[in-house]
Amino acid sequence: MQDYDGDEPTGQLQMLVNADMARILEYREDHRDEYGGRWINRDDRTYAVTFTNSLERHEASLRTVLNLPERLRIQRCLHIYAELSALCERLPTEDWDLSDLDQNGKPAVSGFGPDEKEGVVRVRVQRSRADVAAKLSSKYGSLIAVQEVNDTTLPI
Repeated sequence: MQDYDGDEPTGQLQMLVNADMARILEYREDHRDEYGGRWINRDDRTYAVTFTNSLERHEASLRTVLNLPERLRIQRCLHIYAELSALCERLPTEDWDLSDLDQNGKPAVSGFGPDEKEGVVRVRVQRSRADVAAKLSSKYGSLIAVQEVNDTTLPI
């Protein structure tokens, strides 16, 4: 017998949750112009999905395709996921030189990526490079969350 180690009480329930997460991602493909992100709230085992508009319509549509529709929670977001992803593609070519190192030889930017729950792109900048942090914050405003780190901080 194989041991089960998922978040749900049973393997069968975990399979339903995994299928629901896949269905939410499939739904995203047809609604990129409003889709913000998705995650599982571990405390109450609900699915949070964000959209910029038409929350009621998206909720009704998703409830028809989920195995566990009672877990669905729809929230409003400011930025769509496609916008966050596009920013992630542009950042390393437009906003910093990858060979730009701090005084300890660490890259000025040590990591970045979309944060679906917060609806921003998180960027890790070496604390010693406040100039880079200020430039990014000024240029992108609410699209970005700069985290100043020491070179020993673990990546995102």
